[in-house]
Amino acid sequence: MPNIIVKLFRDPRHAARAVAALLAKGFKAEEIGVLGKSEVSLEVAMKAGKDPSRWQLTGVGEVVAVGPLAQDEQAPLKILGLPVDVMGYYEMGLKVGGVLLTVHGGRKEEEARRLLHQAEVEPGEKTGGGFPKAESMTASDPIDAKMTGDFRRY
Repeated sequence: MPNIIVKLFRDPRHAARAVAALLAKGFKAEEIGVLGKSEVSLEVAMKAGKDPSRWQLTGVGEVVAVGPLAQDEQAPLKILGLPVDVMGYYEMGLKVGGVLLTVHGGRKEEEARRLLHQAEVEPGEKTGGGFPKAESMTASDPIDAKMTGDFRRY
């Protein structure tokens, strides 16, 4: 079974950005799967360049599917071969309006992972990760009192 890269996006705009980036880097529309609630995923599905399939998914409601995820109306997540608890996580994400993107075929796997990750970063936002460095102790913990240097007071 070829590698499948899976990412659940909370914000449909980020999913649309990821699809556009994948297509711009030479990924084929047939390699990109889109699944989400119909009211939020239609724009993302159309960016993938395919006519979406619509149906009712148990526990989620009406969904839109494109690409490899549109092959099985009864269990579109079954194609991913994931454990039941992980599939439950994805179903919950879909239920609250998330969009699931998959990249199938294992072609340029690392590049696909990078593009999916970068799609969640807002333009101009740093991607270094972690928390911003505090300028002083009170900047990171507002209840800290200013220290005077006299250790007997503390």
